[in-house]
Amino acid sequence: MVLGLIGILLMSAVRYFALVNRANRVNQAIEMVNVIYAAGERYKTVKDVYDQPTGGLLAAFVARGFLPDSYKAAVVMNPWGGVVVVGPDTSDTSKLIIALSGITTASECRNFVNKIKGTSCTTDKASSDECTDNDTVVVHCG
Repeated sequence: MVLGLIGILLMSAVRYFALVNRANRVNQAIEMVNVIYAAGERYKTVKDVYDQPTGGLLAAFVARGFLPDSYKAAVVMNPWGGVVVVGPDTSDTSKLIIALSGITTASECRNFVNKIKGTSCTTDKASSDECTDNDTVVVHCG
């Protein structure tokens, strides 16, 4: 009986840890988008529009001191281990696009998309119901 109780407690702890870990990844991704967008807004005060500088926009944001050196890496990783790609919106260069790939589960993707709706940015998903496992979400800011 004691072993059964210990087993139940252990399973509950593992489930709780997994749930908290998923929520943390979503919150870290939202923070990452906010930090990149804020850097982009500062960049736009200097350039008026988002361009395609040599080395990319993230490198330009770092070079101007708008982002920390951790964003200077050749490949910036998001909380799910996927790649973060930043560039101008080709249809409107006053807007910034931030793409996060490799969002592990559809539920994390849905949470991320729903939380983005509460910011000044939008996503390429008309609804969070469009999310799938191992998804990419393109965030439009500006």
